[in-house]
Amino acid sequence: MKVGSSAPFILVAIYVVAVALLVSSQEGSLPAPVMSSLTVRQIAFMARMAAAPALEDSKTLQAPLQESLQDIAGRPLATDKDCLVGAAAAMALDARHLTAIFVAPLAHKDKAAKVITTWAMQPGFVPTDQDIAAIYESPLDQVSKDIVVAKVAGDLPQGEAAKQAWSKWWRHRTAAGTAIALVGTSLLFLGIALWFRARIVQLLSATEERPPLTKASLGAMAKVILLFMAISLTAGILGPRYVLQLFPDIGIPEFVVGLYLVTGIAGLWMISLVGKEHPSDRFGDLSGFSSSFRPNNLLKSITWGLGGYAMIWPAVLAAAAITSIMGGTGEPFDNPIALLLVSSPEPSSLALLGFSVAILAPIIEEPLFRGFLFGRLRRSMTPYGAAILSGLIFAIAHFSLENLLPLWAIGFTLGVLYDRSKDLLAPIIAHSLWNLVTAGSLITIFG
Repeated sequence: MKVGSSAPFILVAIYVVAVALLVSSQEGSLPAPVMSSLTVRQIAFMARMAAAPALEDSKTLQAPLQESLQDIAGRPLATDKDCLVGAAAAMALDARHLTAIFVAPLAHKDKAAKVITTWAMQPGFVPTDQDIAAIYESPLDQVSKDIVVAKVAGDLPQGEAAKQAWSKWWRHRTAAGTAIALVGTSLLFLGIALWFRARIVQLLSATEERPPLTKASLGAMAKVILLFMAISLTAGILGPRYVLQLFPDIGIPEFVVGLYLVTGIAGLWMISLVGKEHPSDRFGDLSGFSSSFRPNNLLKSITWGLGGYAMIWPAVLAAAAITSIMGGTGEPFDNPIALLLVSSPEPSSLALLGFSVAILAPIIEEPLFRGFLFGRLRRSMTPYGAAILSGLIFAIAHFSLENLLPLWAIGFTLGVLYDRSKDLLAPIIAHSLWNLVTAGSLITIFG
């Protein structure tokens, strides 16, 4: 490959590195009020479970949560609703002294906040029916409303009814949590067993004779990935500004769907445009579509997809452990889509965002990173070798340094899965399930 013909792509590489570094240096962490709100929501989620009336001995569980909540009390929060959430958490944990700190500034404009503040400041306060109605009309979720009413109304009929509702919610969540824990443990052990099985293929392939990677092949892969990353960065930075000028009424979820579609189509187009090593190469072969989605292989691919999802669990847990040992924490909200998921209360918005991460992202990324990149590398490398390199590039392309190792683990697993199944449907299913469960967990805890 001559330097002259490579000059435009060298410039693209410089552009990608420069823009990625510039964006990472300017973004920094989330604003302090947003981080405080997310922390309050997480504490509130745990407080509902740890302080439920149905739990016989909850003092040991409540103490560390009280300490965490006290660290947040008094700090600015992102929304008024989060102030109410913080107050409800304080009430659940019997931290009356913290309750007013969260809601007193809202008492002049919010009826529920006024009732909660009065209860916190006057131990003998007896609420009226209007006070109880104000709490149930607040923007809090149902269980938080029941917690507040249970504390405010005390031994009154409304308080007892709210306490029973809270206990019923706790029992249902405990049963669901137990079932999820059993399923998660089963998936973890299944994933470990499948990894032991997968290593046999790696050992057998070590003796295969493979042609070395050529400059033409490396050049084709580099061009496609660099152009895709450049398009993704440019669309993410300039897209909101120009799209909002053309379509001022468009919502953020609709924009996210459009962004995924544009960058995905562009990535696949790059395969056809600059990904050919020989003029006779066909797009279907390069992207993996030609050997995928065959009806006679459907059941096998679905089975491998489900098994691949199980394999992701031990891989990501191992990567997260290494990240923790290295001093990193892993930041779930390093991805802006994750923050949007916990900031969009409208069901239609959540549906569009869920569609983007659980459907569009796997369908777009698997042909590019597994079908094309892994497929090209696999010609000259073992399954694990190709999966390691393509998985690393997959992780880098997400521009998330905090989550580099977990993303690398996911990309590595999906590469091994594609090698075993020879069908894009399998990694698409595994990728989709992982994104869907992750999104659901974020919404449950922080939403």
